[in-house]
Amino acid sequence: MSAREYLISIQHLDIQIDIKLAQARRWREIAERATTVMSLTKVEGGPDNGGRMGCIERAIDAEREVDAMVDELVDKKREAQVALSNMAKHEERMVLESRYLNGKEWKDIAKAMDYSEAHVYRLHNDAIVNFRVPVKDESK
Repeated sequence: MSAREYLISIQHLDIQIDIKLAQARRWREIAERATTVMSLTKVEGGPDNGGRMGCIERAIDAEREVDAMVDELVDKKREAQVALSNMAKHEERMVLESRYLNGKEWKDIAKAMDYSEAHVYRLHNDAIVNFRVPVKDESK
């Protein structure tokens, strides 16, 4: 895996967590609405189809997936942070950390570093070349 692919995988995992959290919230909202509908149905003597419980189960499943994904993200970010700390050039490290671990936009990185975006892109290209992807120790 290339350095860029490795760092992008961390970024994508962060985005996937946000998406899964939104799904879990949505299932909980649906379950709350189903509670109102289910109460009216029971009062009228209609069948209880378990819609609320299905929504709650989906929300819980999504939240469990988020927990596992967060654990993975924390591990990957910790691993990347160690690799970044081994980089010789502070500016290159800052660009990669800002972009891939903190999710900043290029223009915001340039502004924070007081550089042009073009200079930040050049730093990024150099940083990608100099970044060493951590190797998993499979013996553990």
